[in-house]
Amino acid sequence: MLTFNKRGLYMLKIAICDDEQIFIDILKSQLNGIFSQLNADVCIYPFSGAGALINYMDSTYFDVIFLDIDMPEITGFDAAKKVKEISPESKIIFVTSKHDLVYNSFEYQPFYFIRKREESEMSPELTRVAEKLMVHFRQNHSITINDKLRLNKELLIKDIIYVKSEKHYLLYYTAKNEIHPPCERASLLLREKELLSCDFIKPHQRFLINMNHIKNLDVTDALITMSNGEAIPLSKNYRQEAIEKYRLFKRR
Repeated sequence: MLTFNKRGLYMLKIAICDDEQIFIDILKSQLNGIFSQLNADVCIYPFSGAGALINYMDSTYFDVIFLDIDMPEITGFDAAKKVKEISPESKIIFVTSKHDLVYNSFEYQPFYFIRKREESEMSPELTRVAEKLMVHFRQNHSITINDKLRLNKELLIKDIIYVKSEKHYLLYYTAKNEIHPPCERASLLLREKELLSCDFIKPHQRFLINMNHIKNLDVTDALITMSNGEAIPLSKNYRQEAIEKYRLFKRR
């Protein structure tokens, strides 16, 4: 449920639930700084107990919930079960100093697991989590194109396999496998900045491709096979940057 503020920045609603106020303050400060660097706005709600969080969720949706596992009265695991019932799309990130609990957390399908440590030691891990969250939410929001019929059409970014520039038009090939792909009169430059921040790479001057839909990248033949079976050329001018970005993508 990614939204945007008046400045055009991504805006996330985040809950922090922990019985240690000092840790809440540290986590809130770090998250504000990290998401600011990622060009995202966050609104952070602190909760000192799981009961207060669950009651608040009756009227408020949270994109992300940082949830301490070891809390009195209602444990983080019990809270996670309730959160999933109320808001299945919310991403839970468990937080704890008890490392042995990480394996028990998998039952609740957390997005990530953060270990409580010194502030300086936690920062790199929080940065990685924030980057993963932004990629996830960007892939799950939609773009609106003005197609040939002058009608606004919404496309989920995660459904876009690749975009092709052809004769002043952009053609959007999607997982829906339409006979006539959606298209709009525009240059590739119009979509580059937005899509390149959403797991897309540019392997050729006429293409933007979604790395989540890559089946095979063949450096020898300079071809990238996509999930729909189509092969996209990997041109010399874009090869090195595209390969490096895909390598980093696969390592995440």
